[in-house]
Amino acid sequence: MRVRRRGGAGARVAARAAAVLASLALLGACTGEVVLEADPATEVSAGASTTGDGDGVTILEGGSAGQLAIAASQAYFASAGIVVLTPADAGQQLRGASIAAILGLPVLVADEDGVAAELERLETHTVLVLGGVEVPELSEDRPFLRAVPAPDRLDALQVVIGRDLSGETAVAPGGEVAALAELATPSDRLLVLEGEQASQDVEPTDGESENLADVPGLPPFLPAAPLTTDALVTDGGPGQIAAVGTARAAGAGVVVTDDGLTDPAAVEALGALEPRRVVGIGDVGPPEDFSYRARVAASGVELPGGGQELVGDKIYVGLRGAPGAPELGSLGAQDVPATIARLDELAATSGASGTAVPTAVLLTTVASATPGSDGSYSGKRSLEDVISFVDAAEEGV
Repeated sequence: MRVRRRGGAGARVAARAAAVLASLALLGACTGEVVLEADPATEVSAGASTTGDGDGVTILEGGSAGQLAIAASQAYFASAGIVVLTPADAGQQLRGASIAAILGLPVLVADEDGVAAELERLETHTVLVLGGVEVPELSEDRPFLRAVPAPDRLDALQVVIGRDLSGETAVAPGGEVAALAELATPSDRLLVLEGEQASQDVEPTDGESENLADVPGLPPFLPAAPLTTDALVTDGGPGQIAAVGTARAAGAGVVVTDDGLTDPAAVEALGALEPRRVVGIGDVGPPEDFSYRARVAASGVELPGGGQELVGDKIYVGLRGAPGAPELGSLGAQDVPATIARLDELAATSGASGTAVPTAVLLTTVASATPGSDGSYSGKRSLEDVISFVDAAEEGV
C-alpha cells in the first residue's frame, strides 16, 4: 500500500498514525494483547541561532546580492545547521527569502565567492536548494553538505520543510523587499513573483517524485530565538532580497524608505520598533548621517510636524507676541489655551502645500527708550511670563 501525503507536517503525522492503528488492529485480532517498545529518542536541535539582541548602528557592505546576503547572515546569525541556498534571480531570491522567513533560517545566494566560508562559519550540515543551484564544496576537514531540493509544487514543498502553508502571495516586480518587510512573522505564506505561482496540480519535474511519501525532507529542528530589538533600514533595492529575508528570518523589523531617514514616515516607523540595534542596507545616506539619524529616530523623538528635518516641506504658520501683552502682537490677545486653539485653526486653514506647523513666536525682550537699572535698553520678560506657553507647546508636540 502506498501512502500519498498531500500536506506538510500535519499530513505526515496523520499517515504515520493511520499505519500504527492498522498494525494494532491486525495484531490485536491475533493475540488479544499488544506490547510495543518505545520509539528511540530523536534529538532535535535548533535549526539556527541568532547573534543575540545587540545595540549600535551599522551599514551592510556589498556590491552584489550574494555579498549582501553573506553580510546579513553574519550580522544576524551566529550559527545555522540548515541554510536556504538560492540562485541570484529575483524570483528565486524572493521565494527562498520567504521560505527562510517561515523557517527562521538564513538564505544565501549561490555562485558567490565566500558562500562556502560562510557555511563553514555557520557550521551548516544541510542546505535547502532552490533552482537546482550547485552546492559549494567545503574544506577537506569538513563533512559533506546534505542537499535537499526545494520542490516547485506547493504540496511537496510543505512535506520537505515540515510546515503547513496557507498558500502563495504574488508580488509585483520591484516590490520584493517591501513584501518581505510586511510579511508577518511567523509566516505561513510563500511569496512569489507575479506569473510564477506554482500549482498543486503541476506535473512533477525531473528528479521530483509523484508520491509525496518519497520526497526527502529537512531534518527536524527547533526555531531560533528571534531578535526583538533589531531593525533594518533599506532603500528597497532589488539586490537586497536575500539579505532582507535573512533579517526577517532573524526577527528584525524592516523599514523601507527611498529618502533615508529624512522621511517623517520612516522616522515614525523606526521609532515604533524601539530598536537597540539598527542596520542599514543600500542608499541610506553617508554613514555618519545615518548613524545620527538612526539613533535619534530609535529614541522616538521627532520635531514638530514629524521627522528630523526642520524645514523640508514644512510651512510654519503662527502668531507673534508676548503673553498678556496684546499691544505687542496677536499672540498676547488671548490666554494660553485660546492661543493654542487659534494656532491650530490657522495651520489647518492655511492652505500650505507642505506640512503646516502651528508656531508661536514668543517675545522675551522688549526695547525701551530709556535704560533700565542694569543700563540695558531691553526689558526682559520673567520666566513665569512664558513658562506656561513653553509647557503647552511641549505637550502639543
